[in-house]
Amino acid sequence: MKISLICPVWNTPRELFQACLDSVVNLEGATEENFEAIFIDDGSSDGSYAILDAAAKRCPYMKVIHQKNSGNCVTRNRGIKMATGDYIAFLDCDDYLYKDFLSNALETVKSGRDVYQFNFYKRYEKDNPSLYPVFPHCNGDYLFPIMQSQTWVYAWAKLIKRSFLLEHDVWFPVPGEDIPRMYRGPFRNYVRAEDNYFCALLSAEAMVTKLETWFGVVHVQRDSSLGKRTKTDTDNGYLGIYLVYRALWDVARKRNNNALREFAEIGMRQHWGLADRSRCPKGWEPPIVM
Repeated sequence: MKISLICPVWNTPRELFQACLDSVVNLEGATEENFEAIFIDDGSSDGSYAILDAAAKRCPYMKVIHQKNSGNCVTRNRGIKMATGDYIAFLDCDDYLYKDFLSNALETVKSGRDVYQFNFYKRYEKDNPSLYPVFPHCNGDYLFPIMQSQTWVYAWAKLIKRSFLLEHDVWFPVPGEDIPRMYRGPFRNYVRAEDNYFCALLSAEAMVTKLETWFGVVHVQRDSSLGKRTKTDTDNGYLGIYLVYRALWDVARKRNNNALREFAEIGMRQHWGLADRSRCPKGWEPPIVM
């Protein structure tokens, strides 16, 4: 059994990025046979590409891809396509793995489920270095209502069978194709709440997610995160999130999935009332009564 870890990299504070990279390079029990780490440099301009290339020379299971800036969604999709592992995991380049992540992951996937969710810690970058556990008591099967929880939306807290993603056509939404482009300049390829789209589609297709008790990732909550910057810079965050649910609604309708459609409608209603409606792209207005 083999795990493929996909990590997009784009202009991250050096200390956080180095912690992320070190956690992968020094992962306990990792070999080329049971693990691959795919780092995709998404057009970074902060020297990350050189650090990645140097690390790959001393880490046999690490692969580095350089590309023109395409955004997190396109980058993750590319990682899924090129992965050779049986299961996929995601990592943000300002988060880091626990050293026993791989041993826990390999033991977990022996049961052969399609989707697993593990626990994680959250750390706030400036306010407090303490780790706060999330999902500390969950264990067992969880059905479709997992989408009502605030913690199901994190793609980086999951192990997903790669063949399942391909068979059920589960991908992240691509700006300009699946969803309109809403931002300009360096944020042109950014999609707000892309994990909501991906995880909702994943949960709808998988129906059952196995919850695990072990902790795999430390998620660093940054004041300067990309999501917060785009919301501040454009004052258009709610519309961006609305559009994600609007795109999800279209997918649900095409797939004749009523549960997913109802979930998308809840998301649309929640965010349309807060959105700058004057900036909604033509043809992307609510398809239902708000």
